[in-house]
Amino acid sequence: MVIQNDIGNRFSPTAIVAAITAQIQKAKLPTHVEIDAKRYGFERDSAFSWSRFVQSINKD
Repeated sequence: MVIQNDIGNRFSPTAIVAAITAQIQKAKLPTHVEIDAKRYGFERDSAFSWSRFVQSINKD
């Protein structure tokens, strides 16, 4: 999932992304964000961690 702001998305040659998982048993930790499937159009409730699996990737 892209977690970068709109200006970065528009002008930067890289994108800041986070890996998403449907294994949300640890999502209660303060470093994790839950994603409601119905609200965001996912197949299952999911989560990602601010402290892990966030990286910058080249758009090319």
